Amino acid sequence: MTGDNNIPDLSELYGEFVSENKEILERLARELVTFESSPEDPDIINSLFRSAHTLKGNAGFLGLNALGRIAHKIENILDSLRDGTLAFFPEINDVFFSALDVSNLLLEDFIGGKAEERDISSIISDIEALQDGGKKEVLTPLKEKMESTVVDEGRNKGSQEERDGSSMRVSTTRLDRMVNLVGELATGRSRLIQISNELKNEGLIEIAAQIETISTQLQDEVLGVRMVPVKDLFNRFYRLVRDTSRTLGKNIILTVEGEETELDKSVIEFLYDPLVHLVRNCIGHGIEGEEERLRLGKRGAGTIKLNAYHEHNSIFIEIKDDGRGLNIADIKRKALEKGLAGPEEIASISDADAARFIFSSGFSTAQEVDSVSGRGVGMDVVKSNIEKIGGDVRLDWEEGKGTTVMVRVPLTLAIVQLFLVREGSQVFGIPMSYVDETIMIKDGDFDYIKGQMVHMIRHRAVPVLKLSELFCLKEEAFGVFGPLAMNTVILNHMGMKAGIIIDEFMGKVETVIKPLGAFLESLSPPPEGISGASILGTGEIVLVLDVPTLWKGL
Repeated sequence: MTGDNNIPDLSELYGEFVSENKEILERLARELVTFESSPEDPDIINSLFRSAHTLKGNAGFLGLNALGRIAHKIENILDSLRDGTLAFFPEINDVFFSALDVSNLLLEDFIGGKAEERDISSIISDIEALQDGGKKEVLTPLKEKMESTVVDEGRNKGSQEERDGSSMRVSTTRLDRMVNLVGELATGRSRLIQISNELKNEGLIEIAAQIETISTQLQDEVLGVRMVPVKDLFNRFYRLVRDTSRTLGKNIILTVEGEETELDKSVIEFLYDPLVHLVRNCIGHGIEGEEERLRLGKRGAGTIKLNAYHEHNSIFIEIKDDGRGLNIADIKRKALEKGLAGPEEIASISDADAARFIFSSGFSTAQEVDSVSGRGVGMDVVKSNIEKIGGDVRLDWEEGKGTTVMVRVPLTLAIVQLFLVREGSQVFGIPMSYVDETIMIKDGDFDYIKGQMVHMIRHRAVPVLKLSELFCLKEEAFGVFGPLAMNTVILNHMGMKAGIIIDEFMGKVETVIKPLGAFLESLSPPPEGISGASILGTGEIVLVLDVPTLWKGL
């Protein structure tokens, strides 16, 4: 209850309906793409009708009359399609997609307190005009093929949990606060275990073990709540592929696998923009036009495949097309033109290393600039944004047959596994996703290539550098080379390896990483090579290495 008038606070309930309507609009967009290729499939039309009916019911509850009118008009067209009085033609989907765009704007208006101020007369007229645009001969009524599935009161049947009322929506802000508190609890837990072991008090050790078990279970439960299927991300791309391929006059089919793979919601939200760049690159650069594909002996329709799978503590998302692949000769020529490498390096560089030039700022091999490609903006942004969350991007291709871009991201941004090392008196943490192996190197087991110290690992020259040198730390404070074997962590970033020499290995730990803070981030220039900090159970501060940034010093 709020205020003195005992008026119930419906804001949370309204928020639930708004979220549900956004999900319905996303589902409609996905179903419309399928509908376009199978316009007489009764199941698809039935599903579209049910979604539109639910949207209309929810709009009525919210008092969004404009949205309700749009949904009702869409219902009318779908009803005519399924009873055979209207035949499908491509412009139907064009108008329907425009209606979805307007509907999303109406929801944004409602959230911003501007409900019912938008003029919808144009889209209403467009939908109504569809009624007279189809063929008039009577088709086999699809309605007879369908089971009656009218949804009462504009609500989907939903899952068993939804019907039983055993699920609810929780704001991501509240979940973030819970995860932060769990992180603080984990730090306190580590400190308690440390003290109990030092005091060797059996009662305290027993309590510490119990708290460790409970806090670990709590951590798993809270992180599990944040996990959502990656299909929530993939569903947004059906419309993108459809519209972009039509703009370029190409015929492209999107397929998806691994939709049920779960990922932290915050990671999914972060991934959308990078994946948009990659998918648009497949359409603009990778897949040929229909005539060219047929001339090459390929199917006229190109294919883009999104696939997600879980491995260790990472999620891998593959964006694969069956287009022309990478033209390494063109990439080398463009790299030479832009001064990214000299003639000698271009002549000797491997194809894999040459392919990495496409991640350079302003790099593009497109001959012409269009609405999709050619400006050299995209792949460098993809790489830097993915690296910001501790992931990386890799390429695989076969010229003339297609390209696969593999994006690896951490399962969650909340709790991170670190490999702890000590250099002098300072503890550093390296995200485990970058740690390939640990080895011991003797002082004499080094070679030099172009002034860079390297160590041969399984017949491969791996560059090696001291952590103290990376941060310009004083040798007398942080140790010097000696005759004994030296601790070395071998890092792997986008398939490239490098070694970091440190004083001591300290093992793995799960922790919450905190930002450096406004003071340090405001320094000019800002500190490089450190992405955040954490606190150990001993009270020591851990500086977390930003491996992609460190690569610049290798």
